[in-house]
Amino acid sequence: MFSLKKVTLVVISSLVAAFYVSANEPAKLSNEVSKVDLTQLLSKFDNDGNGLLSKAEVAVSKHAVLLENFDHIDANNDGGLSEAELSAFDSNN
Repeated sequence: MFSLKKVTLVVISSLVAAFYVSANEPAKLSNEVSKVDLTQLLSKFDNDGNGLLSKAEVAVSKHAVLLENFDHIDANNDGGLSEAELSAFDSNN
């Protein structure tokens, strides 16, 4: 019915999974956006160096919250997200 080999594989698989997943670690929510995170995104993905994140640059970053809220964050409707707009969005959330 149960082979020692199968039971051993299940136990080892469980131990490996438990090693990588810890219930004591706080969960990171994808909706959490920190000011540091946004500043890093701006410096990392502003490919043209204009100090703004365009929709294309945000798409490259694959930052779901910014992608979903781009038009809302872009308060002056210039097609780019400035550090001030990102900070204002961060403080509202």
